[in-house]
Amino acid sequence: MSKKSVFCIATSRPQAELIVDRLKSANFSYNDISVLFPDKETNRDFAHEKSTKAPEGAITGAGTGGVLGGALGWLVGIGALAVPGVGPFIAAGPIMAALSGAAIGAAAGGVAGALIGMGMPELEAKRYEGKLKQGNILISVHTENSDQISQAKDIFKNAGAQDICSTGEASTPGDSRTKKKDRTTKSSTTTASTRSSSDSGKNLEDLFFDELADMYDSEKRLVKALPKMKEAATCAHLQAAIENHLRETEGHVTRIENVFRSFGREAKGKKCEATVGLLDEGDEIASDFKGSPAINAALISAAQKVEHYEIASYGCLHEWAAMLDHPEAAALLKQTLAEEKQADEKLTTLARTATNEEAREGVEPGQARNVGRIRVPLSTS
Repeated sequence: MSKKSVFCIATSRPQAELIVDRLKSANFSYNDISVLFPDKETNRDFAHEKSTKAPEGAITGAGTGGVLGGALGWLVGIGALAVPGVGPFIAAGPIMAALSGAAIGAAAGGVAGALIGMGMPELEAKRYEGKLKQGNILISVHTENSDQISQAKDIFKNAGAQDICSTGEASTPGDSRTKKKDRTTKSSTTTASTRSSSDSGKNLEDLFFDELADMYDSEKRLVKALPKMKEAATCAHLQAAIENHLRETEGHVTRIENVFRSFGREAKGKKCEATVGLLDEGDEIASDFKGSPAINAALISAAQKVEHYEIASYGCLHEWAAMLDHPEAAALLKQTLAEEKQADEKLTTLARTATNEEAREGVEPGQARNVGRIRVPLSTS
Protein backbone atom coordinates (compact mmCIF):
# COMPACT_ATOMS: atom_id res chain seq x y z
CA MET A 1 0.00 0.00 0.00
CA SER A 2 1.30 3.44 -0.89
CA LYS A 3 2.33 5.92 1.77
CA LYS A 4 1.90 9.65 2.02
CA SER A 5 4.49 11.98 3.49
CA VAL A 6 4.51 15.35 5.17
CA PHE A 7 7.70 17.44 5.27
CA CYS A 8 8.87 20.53 7.12
CA ILE A 9 11.98 22.61 7.74
CA ALA A 10 13.29 23.28 11.23
CA THR A 11 15.69 26.20 11.51
CA SER A 12 17.51 25.12 14.67
CA ARG A 13 18.46 22.10 16.72
CA PRO A 14 16.12 23.01 19.65
CA GLN A 15 13.22 23.28 17.24
CA ALA A 16 14.09 19.92 15.68
CA GLU A 17 14.31 18.35 19.14
CA LEU A 18 10.90 19.74 20.01
CA ILE A 19 9.31 18.34 16.87
CA VAL A 20 10.88 14.89 17.31
CA ASP A 21 9.81 14.72 20.95
CA ARG A 22 6.24 15.69 20.07
CA LEU A 23 6.10 13.10 17.30
CA LYS A 24 7.34 10.40 19.67
CA SER A 25 4.84 11.52 22.33
CA ALA A 26 2.08 11.24 19.72
CA ASN A 27 3.08 7.56 19.20
CA PHE A 28 4.57 7.95 15.74
CA SER A 29 6.88 5.07 14.90
CA TYR A 30 10.55 5.96 14.49
CA ASN A 31 10.44 3.79 11.38
CA ASP A 32 8.14 6.43 9.84
CA ILE A 33 10.17 9.52 10.77
CA SER A 34 12.97 10.93 8.62
CA VAL A 35 15.47 13.52 9.84
CA LEU A 36 18.24 15.10 7.77
CA PHE A 37 20.62 17.85 8.86
CA PRO A 38 24.18 19.08 8.30
CA ASP A 39 26.84 16.99 10.02
CA LYS A 40 28.04 19.24 12.83
CA GLU A 41 29.39 18.28 16.23
CA THR A 42 26.24 19.47 18.01
CA ASN A 43 24.06 17.52 15.61
CA ARG A 44 26.04 14.34 16.26
CA ASP A 45 25.12 14.76 19.93
CA PHE A 46 21.49 15.20 18.92
CA ALA A 47 21.66 12.03 16.83
CA HIS A 48 22.90 9.92 19.73
CA GLU A 49 20.37 11.46 22.13
CA LYS A 50 17.36 10.88 19.88
CA SER A 51 18.26 7.57 18.20
CA THR A 52 17.42 4.21 19.69
CA LYS A 53 19.42 2.28 17.07
CA ALA A 54 22.27 4.54 16.00
CA PRO A 55 24.74 2.74 13.73
CA GLU A 56 28.11 2.03 15.29
CA GLY A 57 30.13 3.23 12.28
CA ALA A 58 29.75 6.47 10.39
CA ILE A 59 29.09 6.07 6.68
CA THR A 60 31.23 8.56 4.79
CA GLY A 61 32.63 9.18 1.33
CA ALA A 62 30.86 9.99 -1.91
CA GLY A 63 30.98 6.41 -3.19
CA THR A 64 30.01 4.56 -0.01
CA GLY A 65 26.28 4.97 -0.50
CA GLY A 66 26.51 3.45 -3.96
CA VAL A 67 28.24 0.34 -2.60
CA LEU A 68 26.20 -0.20 0.55
CA GLY A 69 22.85 1.27 -0.50
CA GLY A 70 20.86 -2.00 -0.35
CA ALA A 71 21.94 -2.87 3.20
CA LEU A 72 21.59 0.67 4.43
CA GLY A 73 18.05 0.79 3.10
CA TRP A 74 16.98 -1.51 5.93
CA LEU A 75 18.75 0.31 8.77
CA VAL A 76 16.73 2.16 11.39
CA GLY A 77 18.17 4.99 13.44
CA ILE A 78 20.60 7.79 12.75
CA GLY A 79 23.92 7.64 10.95
CA ALA A 80 26.28 9.91 9.07
CA LEU A 81 26.87 9.96 5.33
CA ALA A 82 28.26 12.25 2.68
CA VAL A 83 25.83 13.46 0.00
CA PRO A 84 27.63 14.12 -3.31
CA GLY A 85 27.51 17.78 -4.25
CA VAL A 86 25.89 18.81 -0.98
CA GLY A 87 28.08 17.77 1.95
CA PRO A 88 28.18 15.56 5.06
CA PHE A 89 24.84 14.93 6.74
CA ILE A 90 23.23 13.11 9.64
CA ALA A 91 20.24 11.10 8.38
CA ALA A 92 17.60 8.87 9.91
CA GLY A 93 14.57 6.90 8.82
CA PRO A 94 13.30 6.25 5.29
CA ILE A 95 15.36 9.06 3.79
CA MET A 96 18.54 7.25 4.88
CA ALA A 97 17.69 4.42 2.51
CA ALA A 98 16.85 6.82 -0.32
CA LEU A 99 20.09 8.76 0.09
CA SER A 100 22.18 5.62 0.34
CA GLY A 101 20.65 3.76 -2.60
CA ALA A 102 22.71 3.76 -5.78
CA ALA A 103 19.69 4.27 -8.04
CA ILE A 104 18.71 7.51 -6.37
CA GLY A 105 21.99 8.86 -5.10
CA ALA A 106 23.92 8.38 -8.32
CA ALA A 107 21.29 8.86 -11.01
CA ALA A 108 19.03 11.64 -9.75
CA GLY A 109 21.51 13.46 -7.56
CA GLY A 110 21.88 14.14 -3.87
CA VAL A 111 19.11 15.19 -1.52
CA ALA A 112 16.82 16.39 -4.31
CA GLY A 113 17.09 13.01 -6.01
CA ALA A 114 16.20 11.20 -2.80
CA LEU A 115 13.15 13.42 -2.23
CA ILE A 116 12.02 12.96 -5.82
CA GLY A 117 12.31 9.22 -5.30
CA MET A 118 10.03 9.54 -2.28
CA GLY A 119 7.31 11.15 -4.41
CA MET A 120 8.11 14.85 -4.13
CA PRO A 121 7.90 17.02 -7.28
CA GLU A 122 11.29 18.10 -8.62
CA LEU A 123 10.86 21.82 -7.93
CA GLU A 124 9.93 21.23 -4.29
CA ALA A 125 12.80 18.77 -3.89
CA LYS A 126 15.36 21.28 -5.16
CA ARG A 127 13.94 23.96 -2.90
CA TYR A 128 14.31 21.71 0.16
CA GLU A 129 17.87 20.85 -0.85
CA GLY A 130 18.60 24.58 -0.96
CA LYS A 131 17.23 24.98 2.55
CA LEU A 132 19.46 22.17 3.79
CA LYS A 133 22.52 23.76 2.21
CA GLN A 134 21.74 26.86 4.27
CA GLY A 135 22.05 24.80 7.46
CA ASN A 136 18.40 24.02 8.12
CA ILE A 137 16.98 20.64 9.19
CA LEU A 138 14.50 18.52 7.20
CA ILE A 139 11.97 16.43 9.14
CA SER A 140 9.32 14.21 7.56
CA VAL A 141 6.72 11.65 8.52
CA HIS A 142 5.69 8.76 6.22
CA THR A 143 2.44 6.93 6.89
CA GLU A 144 -0.58 5.31 5.24
CA ASN A 145 -2.87 6.94 7.81
CA SER A 146 -4.35 10.25 6.61
CA ASP A 147 -5.24 11.20 10.17
CA GLN A 148 -1.58 10.87 11.14
CA ILE A 149 -0.60 13.11 8.22
CA SER A 150 -2.94 15.79 9.57
CA GLN A 151 -1.62 15.23 13.09
CA ALA A 152 1.98 15.55 11.94
CA LYS A 153 1.14 18.80 10.12
CA ASP A 154 -0.34 20.19 13.32
CA ILE A 155 2.77 19.22 15.27
CA PHE A 156 5.01 20.89 12.69
CA LYS A 157 2.87 24.01 12.60
CA ASN A 158 2.58 24.35 16.37
CA ALA A 159 6.35 23.99 16.70
CA GLY A 160 6.88 26.89 14.30
CA ALA A 161 8.32 24.80 11.46
CA GLN A 162 8.62 26.30 7.98
CA ASP A 163 7.78 25.07 4.46
CA ILE A 164 5.26 22.47 5.58
CA CYS A 165 4.05 20.39 2.66
CA SER A 166 2.61 16.96 1.97
CA THR A 167 2.94 14.59 -0.95
CA GLY A 168 2.35 10.96 -1.88
CA GLU A 169 4.91 8.18 -2.06
CA ALA A 170 4.73 5.57 -4.79
CA SER A 171 6.20 2.91 -2.49
CA THR A 172 8.25 2.41 0.66
CA PRO A 173 12.01 3.12 0.82
CA GLY A 174 12.85 -0.61 1.05
CA ASP A 175 11.83 -1.29 -2.56
CA SER A 176 14.27 -2.55 -5.19
CA ARG A 177 16.46 -0.33 -7.32
CA THR A 178 14.15 -0.76 -10.30
CA LYS A 179 11.15 0.52 -8.40
CA LYS A 180 13.14 3.46 -7.13
CA LYS A 181 14.12 4.36 -10.68
CA ASP A 182 10.54 4.09 -11.90
CA ARG A 183 9.41 6.21 -8.98
CA THR A 184 11.93 8.93 -9.83
CA THR A 185 10.83 9.04 -13.47
CA LYS A 186 7.18 9.28 -12.51
CA SER A 187 7.83 11.99 -9.94
CA SER A 188 9.84 14.17 -12.32
CA THR A 189 6.83 14.40 -14.66
CA THR A 190 4.37 15.39 -11.97
CA THR A 191 2.08 18.20 -13.12
CA ALA A 192 1.00 21.33 -11.27
CA SER A 193 -2.29 19.67 -10.32
CA THR A 194 -0.44 17.10 -8.21
CA ARG A 195 2.02 19.45 -6.55
CA SER A 196 2.52 19.21 -2.81
CA SER A 197 0.40 21.53 -0.71
CA SER A 198 0.59 23.28 2.62
CA ASP A 199 -1.91 23.14 5.47
CA SER A 200 -4.37 25.38 3.59
CA GLY A 201 -3.90 23.51 0.30
CA LYS A 202 -1.80 26.34 -1.18
CA ASN A 203 1.78 27.43 -0.57
CA LEU A 204 4.19 30.18 -1.62
CA GLU A 205 4.98 28.40 -4.86
CA ASP A 206 1.29 28.37 -5.77
CA LEU A 207 1.03 32.07 -4.94
CA PHE A 208 4.10 32.84 -7.05
CA PHE A 209 2.77 31.13 -10.17
CA ASP A 210 -0.70 32.59 -9.67
CA GLU A 211 0.73 36.12 -9.62
CA LEU A 212 3.12 35.35 -12.48
CA ALA A 213 0.19 34.17 -14.63
CA ASP A 214 -1.62 37.37 -13.68
CA MET A 215 1.28 39.53 -14.85
CA TYR A 216 1.70 37.50 -18.03
CA ASP A 217 -1.86 38.39 -18.97
CA SER A 218 -1.35 41.99 -17.86
CA GLU A 219 1.73 42.54 -20.03
CA LYS A 220 0.08 41.01 -23.10
CA ARG A 221 -2.90 43.34 -22.66
CA LEU A 222 -0.58 46.32 -22.37
CA VAL A 223 1.15 45.40 -25.62
CA LYS A 224 -2.25 45.90 -27.30
CA ALA A 225 -3.25 48.98 -25.26
CA LEU A 226 -0.10 51.12 -25.51
CA PRO A 227 -0.38 51.85 -29.25
CA LYS A 228 -3.90 53.22 -28.63
CA MET A 229 -2.56 55.38 -25.80
CA LYS A 230 0.19 56.70 -28.05
CA GLU A 231 -2.38 57.57 -30.71
CA ALA A 232 -4.47 59.48 -28.15
CA ALA A 233 -1.47 61.49 -26.89
CA THR A 234 -0.68 64.87 -28.47
CA CYS A 235 2.66 65.54 -26.77
CA ALA A 236 5.59 64.30 -28.86
CA HIS A 237 7.65 63.50 -25.77
CA LEU A 238 4.80 61.44 -24.31
CA GLN A 239 4.33 59.61 -27.59
CA ALA A 240 8.04 58.74 -27.66
CA ALA A 241 7.97 57.58 -24.04
CA ILE A 242 4.96 55.34 -24.74
CA GLU A 243 6.66 53.89 -27.83
CA ASN A 244 9.79 53.14 -25.82
CA HIS A 245 7.81 51.46 -23.07
CA LEU A 246 5.90 49.40 -25.65
CA ARG A 247 9.20 47.86 -26.72
CA GLU A 248 10.07 47.23 -23.07
CA THR A 249 6.67 45.64 -22.45
CA GLU A 250 7.16 43.25 -25.35
CA GLY A 251 10.41 42.28 -23.64
CA HIS A 252 8.55 41.82 -20.35
CA VAL A 253 6.28 39.25 -21.99
CA THR A 254 9.30 37.30 -23.20
CA ARG A 255 10.97 37.62 -19.82
CA ILE A 256 7.96 36.16 -18.01
CA GLU A 257 8.00 33.25 -20.45
CA ASN A 258 11.66 32.74 -19.54
CA VAL A 259 10.75 32.74 -15.84
CA PHE A 260 8.18 30.02 -16.43
CA ARG A 261 10.73 28.11 -18.52
CA SER A 262 13.36 28.37 -15.76
CA PHE A 263 10.96 26.40 -13.52
CA GLY A 264 10.36 23.83 -16.24
CA ARG A 265 6.84 25.13 -16.90
CA GLU A 266 4.91 26.35 -19.90
CA ALA A 267 3.89 30.01 -19.75
CA LYS A 268 0.26 30.36 -18.79
CA GLY A 269 -1.81 33.50 -18.25
CA LYS A 270 -4.75 34.23 -15.99
CA LYS A 271 -7.10 37.16 -16.62
CA CYS A 272 -5.72 40.14 -14.71
CA GLU A 273 -8.83 41.88 -13.46
CA ALA A 274 -6.81 44.79 -12.07
CA THR A 275 -5.23 45.62 -15.42
CA VAL A 276 -8.55 45.18 -17.21
CA GLY A 277 -10.11 47.72 -14.87
CA LEU A 278 -7.23 50.17 -15.16
CA LEU A 279 -7.24 49.98 -18.97
CA ASP A 280 -11.01 50.46 -19.09
CA GLU A 281 -10.57 53.55 -16.97
CA GLY A 282 -7.82 54.75 -19.31
CA ASP A 283 -10.12 54.32 -22.32
CA GLU A 284 -12.81 56.32 -20.58
CA ILE A 285 -10.38 59.12 -19.75
CA ALA A 286 -9.03 59.24 -23.31
CA SER A 287 -12.59 59.53 -24.61
CA ASP A 288 -13.70 62.15 -22.09
CA PHE A 289 -10.64 64.40 -22.55
CA LYS A 290 -10.10 63.96 -26.29
CA GLY A 291 -9.18 67.38 -27.72
CA SER A 292 -8.78 68.86 -24.24
CA PRO A 293 -5.60 70.64 -23.05
CA ALA A 294 -5.62 68.09 -20.20
CA ILE A 295 -5.52 65.00 -22.45
CA ASN A 296 -1.78 64.30 -21.97
CA ALA A 297 -1.95 64.80 -18.20
CA ALA A 298 -4.94 62.43 -18.09
CA LEU A 299 -3.11 59.78 -20.11
CA ILE A 300 -0.04 60.00 -17.86
CA SER A 301 -2.28 59.57 -14.82
CA ALA A 302 -3.84 56.45 -16.33
CA ALA A 303 -0.44 55.07 -17.35
CA GLN A 304 1.08 55.64 -13.91
CA LYS A 305 -1.74 53.78 -12.22
CA VAL A 306 -0.81 50.75 -14.31
CA GLU A 307 2.90 51.26 -13.57
CA HIS A 308 2.30 51.41 -9.83
CA TYR A 309 0.31 48.18 -9.98
CA GLU A 310 3.10 46.50 -11.92
CA ILE A 311 5.79 47.79 -9.59
CA ALA A 312 3.95 46.31 -6.60
CA SER A 313 3.40 43.00 -8.41
CA TYR A 314 6.96 42.59 -9.69
CA GLY A 315 8.32 43.60 -6.31
CA CYS A 316 6.43 40.72 -4.70
CA LEU A 317 7.37 38.26 -7.44
CA HIS A 318 11.06 39.13 -7.11
CA GLU A 319 11.01 38.55 -3.35
CA TRP A 320 9.08 35.30 -3.66
CA ALA A 321 11.45 33.95 -6.31
CA ALA A 322 14.33 34.62 -3.91
CA MET A 323 12.48 32.87 -1.07
CA LEU A 324 11.91 29.88 -3.36
CA ASP A 325 15.70 29.71 -3.86
CA HIS A 326 15.45 30.43 -7.59
CA PRO A 327 18.09 33.07 -8.38
CA GLU A 328 17.55 32.91 -12.16
CA ALA A 329 13.89 33.86 -11.86
CA ALA A 330 14.68 36.47 -9.21
CA ALA A 331 17.23 38.14 -11.50
CA LEU A 332 14.81 38.26 -14.44
CA LEU A 333 12.02 39.73 -12.33
CA LYS A 334 14.37 42.27 -10.76
CA GLN A 335 15.28 43.51 -14.24
CA THR A 336 11.63 44.03 -15.16
CA LEU A 337 10.96 45.74 -11.82
CA ALA A 338 13.77 48.22 -12.52
CA GLU A 339 12.36 49.01 -15.97
CA GLU A 340 8.88 49.60 -14.59
CA LYS A 341 10.29 52.03 -12.02
CA GLN A 342 12.22 53.88 -14.73
CA ALA A 343 9.09 54.17 -16.87
CA ASP A 344 7.18 55.61 -13.92
CA GLU A 345 9.94 58.16 -13.25
CA LYS A 346 9.89 59.28 -16.90
CA LEU A 347 6.14 59.81 -16.77
CA THR A 348 6.55 61.88 -13.60
CA THR A 349 9.18 64.02 -15.34
CA LEU A 350 6.88 64.56 -18.31
CA ALA A 351 3.98 65.50 -16.09
CA ARG A 352 6.03 68.04 -14.12
CA THR A 353 7.76 69.67 -17.07
CA ALA A 354 5.06 69.75 -19.75
CA THR A 355 1.65 68.11 -19.57
CA ASN A 356 0.51 69.42 -16.19
CA GLU A 357 1.40 72.92 -17.37
CA GLU A 358 -0.66 72.42 -20.52
CA ALA A 359 -3.63 71.30 -18.47
CA ARG A 360 -3.30 74.18 -15.98
CA GLU A 361 -3.00 76.96 -18.55
CA GLY A 362 -5.58 75.51 -20.92
CA VAL A 363 -3.42 76.07 -24.01
CA GLU A 364 -3.46 73.89 -27.10
CA PRO A 365 -1.93 70.45 -26.43
CA GLY A 366 1.83 70.44 -27.04
CA GLN A 367 2.08 74.25 -27.10
CA ALA A 368 2.85 75.09 -23.45
CA ARG A 369 5.67 77.67 -23.11
CA ASN A 370 8.23 75.29 -21.65
CA VAL A 371 7.55 72.28 -23.85
CA GLY A 372 10.31 73.17 -26.33
CA ARG A 373 12.92 73.40 -23.55
CA ILE A 374 12.39 70.10 -21.69
CA ARG A 375 14.90 67.29 -21.89
CA VAL A 376 13.36 63.91 -21.16
CA PRO A 377 15.52 60.74 -21.44
CA LEU A 378 13.70 58.33 -23.72
CA SER A 379 16.13 55.40 -23.51
CA THR A 380 16.58 52.99 -20.63
CA SER A 381 20.21 52.33 -21.57
